[in-house]
Amino acid sequence: MQPNNVSSGKNFIVEITGAQLQLPDSEAFRQANPIEGISEVTVTNIDANTIRITATGEIALPTVELFDSDQGLIFGFTPPPPRVRGETPGGIGAQREPTTAPTTEEIIRVTGVQLNKTETGIELILQTPTGVAELLQPNDVSSGNNFIVEIPNTQLQLQDGKPFRQANPIEGISEVTVTNIDANNIRITATGETALPTVELFDSDQGLIFGFTAVSDSAQTPPTQPEIVSIDRVQLNQTETGFEIILLTPTVTAQQLRVVNVSEGNNFIAEIPNAQLKLPDDRPYRSENPIEGVSEVIVTNQNENTVLVTVTGEDKQPKVELFDSEEGLIFSAVGDTESAQEEEDIELVVTGEQDGYFVPNSSVGTRTDAPLRDIPQSIQVVPRQVIEDQGANDVGDVLSNVSGVSERGGLFFIRGFESTGSFLRDGTGTSSSFRRTDLDLSNIEQVEVLKGPASVLYGTGEPGGTINLVTEQPLRDPAYEVTARIGNFDFYRGSVDLTGPLNNDRTILYRLNFAYENAGSFVDFVERERIAIFPVLSFELGENTLLTVEGGYENESSLNDPGLPLEGTILPNPLGEVPRDRFLGEPDADRDILSEGYVGYRLEHQFSDDWSILNKFTASFSTRTQGGGVLEILGLGEDSRTVERDFARGTFENQNYTLQTDVNGEFQTGIIDHALLLGIELRRNDFSDEQFAGAGSSIDLFDPEYGDLPSSADLVQNSLVEQTTHTIGVYAQDLLSIGEQVKILLGGRFDWFFNDFVNKLSNTSEYTEEFAFSPRIGIVYQPIEPVSLYASWSRSFVPQVQVGVDREGNPFEPTRGNQFEVGVKTELFERRLTATLAAYYITRQNELVPDPVDSDFSIQLGETRSQGIEFDIAGEPLPGLRLIANYAYTDAIISEGESEFEGNRITGIPLHSGSFWVVYELQQGTLEGLGFGAGLRAIGESEGDFENSFELPSYLRTDAVLYYRQDDWRVQLNVENLFDVEYFESNNRRYGQPFTIRGTVSVEF
Repeated sequence: MQPNNVSSGKNFIVEITGAQLQLPDSEAFRQANPIEGISEVTVTNIDANTIRITATGEIALPTVELFDSDQGLIFGFTPPPPRVRGETPGGIGAQREPTTAPTTEEIIRVTGVQLNKTETGIELILQTPTGVAELLQPNDVSSGNNFIVEIPNTQLQLQDGKPFRQANPIEGISEVTVTNIDANNIRITATGETALPTVELFDSDQGLIFGFTAVSDSAQTPPTQPEIVSIDRVQLNQTETGFEIILLTPTVTAQQLRVVNVSEGNNFIAEIPNAQLKLPDDRPYRSENPIEGVSEVIVTNQNENTVLVTVTGEDKQPKVELFDSEEGLIFSAVGDTESAQEEEDIELVVTGEQDGYFVPNSSVGTRTDAPLRDIPQSIQVVPRQVIEDQGANDVGDVLSNVSGVSERGGLFFIRGFESTGSFLRDGTGTSSSFRRTDLDLSNIEQVEVLKGPASVLYGTGEPGGTINLVTEQPLRDPAYEVTARIGNFDFYRGSVDLTGPLNNDRTILYRLNFAYENAGSFVDFVERERIAIFPVLSFELGENTLLTVEGGYENESSLNDPGLPLEGTILPNPLGEVPRDRFLGEPDADRDILSEGYVGYRLEHQFSDDWSILNKFTASFSTRTQGGGVLEILGLGEDSRTVERDFARGTFENQNYTLQTDVNGEFQTGIIDHALLLGIELRRNDFSDEQFAGAGSSIDLFDPEYGDLPSSADLVQNSLVEQTTHTIGVYAQDLLSIGEQVKILLGGRFDWFFNDFVNKLSNTSEYTEEFAFSPRIGIVYQPIEPVSLYASWSRSFVPQVQVGVDREGNPFEPTRGNQFEVGVKTELFERRLTATLAAYYITRQNELVPDPVDSDFSIQLGETRSQGIEFDIAGEPLPGLRLIANYAYTDAIISEGESEFEGNRITGIPLHSGSFWVVYELQQGTLEGLGFGAGLRAIGESEGDFENSFELPSYLRTDAVLYYRQDDWRVQLNVENLFDVEYFESNNRRYGQPFTIRGTVSVEF
């Protein structure tokens, strides 16, 4: 028999293959407390060919010897003696066995710090109550010349209430400090003058002792590179609480390995900078779904002298401990169980923030957290780091990073089709139909864009795509951030982000985002004031049940900018060019006010490892009040300077109530693995519109005189409608995995719409019912692991509600869309960079366009068609180098319809567009933390109206960023339109943003 040692923590574990336990009682062997120091010994069958022997030490790993005899295999156990000074010298983690860390309630107090000189250097004593020093678990996070350890569940409580600091204690060490990081962690730092000090660790009755020996200058001349340690084999073993990964190295070389934790999001990531993976097949090591809650483990070479270990959690970052053994370096991962939660404080402490643009998973494509490479549709994700680097202030800024997305007159278009109404917040539709481009970003974690129809998942939606705003959720560890931003054009903004637990068990968590903004504009008199607040509470109602209650409120007041006439901006005017700061509204008009709010809950329950249910409800409300100013300009007189204006005031209200229930399950039929989704959605939308309008005074384009506002009596009521829409949606989806290379996605949804429209001005009403079936089918083939080839077909359906009737009083038919898409997705640079290349063909029937006879009404065209190619790439190909870029070729035309429009290109959709953004941050040296970057946004020519009578010119805009971050501070400078290029961003003849500079200071504590 060949025992395989897979010990973890204080558990001695061996697995013996080719053996079977067959006791008379057919049960496993178990003995509790056989001797002092060992709490339990068990012998069990793992499967038909393997047995496992486990001996659990009370405070540390037992000592074990192995003998053969005529009776059989003998394991001799000796409990570990108490460690005393001098018995276990060595580096942190290399010689000190892990012990059970205290729980959150058992904070160990360090009441004194003593520094003594020794024959070889100095010793630092952390004085603690007797007998608890062995419970301290230092985590080595050293960097450069700085020896740094962080000790969780510990608090420094010196008499003077100050940190401990000693300068130049011995030659070769410039400073030693002991400080509190937060309420539960302390940090010890010893800074070497020329190199990292040598450190040994001991326990004593006084407390924990760090023995420091300075490295002399002679030892550093000439400097040598650290020896590269070969990792010959990777072994993954199941444990009682999860699993462990063993990096097998030549004998005793594991102690030379240094681990740098660069985790982010759901990914535990460790870099080993002096190692190289040399497996027999010269391929990276990969294991999928080793335990529940962990989707993948990867060990790979990052470069010629660095190994990268990645453990990807399904819902959150796994808890990982680090140990040394004679076999190699051991990473012990804990499954998502209650015990794991109790031991989370002994996880490796993150030593630095990973500034990555790469996002491997998203829920927008399947309503489940699935790898993007497994979904047969193009999905692009813009994470929080991009938002921060670019200094983005609203959603419109963020979406410029996604191919095929354009903005026109405050509305979003994806692949040539308006998608303003296809906005989601955490997978649920929002209420407002008044504004989208300037939604506040203070609580947004990432922005996801699902290209193509998504009616199979979300019901009504345009065929171009769907935008999902993923909000920030509460964290288990306290974190507080304050940000202040200031810029030209009287821009001022402040925000606060607070999160953490509300009780000792950390079963009740909160998050609060608050932002206030007061901003002017490059256009005279135009300004904006905004306030936004987003509270979230989460409650763990049991081991498998989570309740989240959240809400939000935004209020914005602004003066409407009606734009500029065509002549003098895009087209020439004989009197000259109109300056871009010209305002043709009325400065004294009442401000337009937009208020939006929502409240809701999410209740999640895990029935088993494979089955779960999600129930959520959201109520959202929007109100927009027009202040009675200029709504739009009507045209330019024959004198080329007199501008006719249309004034309006009114109130629009919108309420939306959504109740969803999803059931998710995983099961297997033969060789096929299924990921099943079943759901039902109930929705109600109430909309009302009361508006007064009328032609008002004109204004001189080149010499405006303000103050001629019409009275309320001059405005005639032209709209008073109420509308209620009920929706019932039932949907099903199955993601089938056939082996490792083929995945098939099948889905379908039935929707019933009941709409009651009342026009109180004409005293008429209309009730309509609609039914739709929205299917989706797709296939993914992965010839090799990093490459996915896919093809899909899907449909969309949008009932034409809230748009009234045509000029003759007839209701509009629903619009229907179809898309065919093929593409390839790949992950490069060992999963640090992702790229997607997609080609698509979309048709949409019953398109709404302005009526050429009366622009106050709309007509429906026969069909519009969009086809194109898109390319997106994002990630961190090299340490410190981050990039996100895209290109889109969008050929969108009116393919069938009125003869005067047929064959025309769709308004405002450029044939060619793209952007590129790159940032580099210095990784070491005195300027470590300094980052700088730049970006280009290129937009080609586009048609200005449906008649294609004029074109919006192309433009190239350059942006830049410079920042410096250190510890918890970040100072940043962003520049938009660096070269002050004049351009037009939409067909309402508004100039784009000129040269704009903004400075940001943020601090975390």
